[in-house]
Amino acid sequence: MAEVVVVGSGAFGIGVAMIAEECGHHVTIWSAFEDEITMLRTEREHKNKLPGVKIPETIEFTADLSCLSGADIAVIGVPTLFVRSVMKQASEYIGKDTIIVNTSKGLEDGTYLRMSQVIREEVSDSPIVVLSGPSHAEEVARKIPTTISAASEDEKAAARIQDIFSNGC
Repeated sequence: MAEVVVVGSGAFGIGVAMIAEECGHHVTIWSAFEDEITMLRTEREHKNKLPGVKIPETIEFTADLSCLSGADIAVIGVPTLFVRSVMKQASEYIGKDTIIVNTSKGLEDGTYLRMSQVIREEVSDSPIVVLSGPSHAEEVARKIPTTISAASEDEKAAARIQDIFSNGC
């Protein structure tokens, strides 16, 4: 069982968290917004982003980035605009063996760096895997057949992520 922390409580992050939880991993979702955390804990649903999708009771929620301490997997799912600032804050809690999984898409404004490059600038030692593909958050969360690819310079890390986030468990 892996300790998985999803940094960002958007639709895709929740969907990925639900897949990891279903496969037997311990999952925590982080949000910078305490009111959002309270709503998710209470309602077990993100009615604005994933209406009708119930979040399992075993998934935990927090607004404290120290939840990354000891995590095996850190899924980064914050909007592109905030990846650098969140990773700057998160870097002190991420161990060199923590696999960072980027799901944020796009390029950084001004530098035109890919999000994996931005993450690498803020966290120098951890393996980085990018999850991407022809999928939508609601498909992932509702377990509608879709495909997501795992890519990395670290083949072992990519294989581990592929295993952790595969529906077939």
